[in-house]
Amino acid sequence: MLVAKTFVTLEGMGRELDPDYDMAAEAMPLLEQAMRNRYTPAAIIRRGWRTASEALALIVCSAIVMTVSGGPSLLGLPVFDFLGFVCSIVGGVWLLLSIGKSSRADRE
Repeated sequence: MLVAKTFVTLEGMGRELDPDYDMAAEAMPLLEQAMRNRYTPAAIIRRGWRTASEALALIVCSAIVMTVSGGPSLLGLPVFDFLGFVCSIVGGVWLLLSIGKSSRADRE
């Protein structure tokens, strides 16, 4: 919201100084360059790798927490730790599916 307000303010100031000033035309090359940098294959791979490693870390940490005994248990596993482990696996799978879905949408 503040970015939009800033652009409106800059557009107004620019038009006061030069009635032919076009903020969109001035900003377009910068925005195009930013989009090109964000969606390079290397940047996409870097973000995907970081996301996958965070999901894996969540699953590993949940597995470690499951080894701590205490509290109610079900089938020999702590209930709350098992729920956290299952939720982290579901979240990780959901994350990977959404990454795959968004990469397919980008190709179309």
